[in-house]
Amino acid sequence: MKKIAITCMLFVGFLTLSNAQRSIIKLNVYSFIESGDPDVYYEYVINESNSVDAALRLGFGSSPFSNAVFVDVNIQAAYRRYLLPQWKPAPIGFFVRPVIGYENTQGGVGNITYKYSAIQLGATAGFQYTFKEKFAIDLFAGPAYYFGTNRETPSSIETLINIGLGYGF
Repeated sequence: MKKIAITCMLFVGFLTLSNAQRSIIKLNVYSFIESGDPDVYYEYVINESNSVDAALRLGFGSSPFSNAVFVDVNIQAAYRRYLLPQWKPAPIGFFVRPVIGYENTQGGVGNITYKYSAIQLGATAGFQYTFKEKFAIDLFAGPAYYFGTNRETPSSIETLINIGLGYGF
């Protein structure tokens, strides 16, 4: 698994080096605080009012407050439409962000096991600002509908929240 993670990081690194000033790698601090596993985002600016982003979270661990052990995978893809490109071009400004994703969590507490698997569709809105064209702060929130893909997972509506800190290349 470590080889796959290193390969993915190298691939993203080569993409960011080949697209100077058009790429930002971000870490979702909110998911790190909430679940202990951070989402890593990669945003690529297409033009002055559009960009795309992708997120990945791989969590392996246990809860410090119980004897729970879990494996968590979350993958998202999104399109960003910046609303005021005449003020500042992307990646700075207010944006709307439709998102699609997949989440799978498996774990157990003692002899009890659980599996959560869902496809997510959502819409978020937020604001991003970059300092000195390198450091970024990304804030967004919005609803997402989770379609359960197995009998143990009910469908539900949840809130997607991001407090991202990033670095542009």
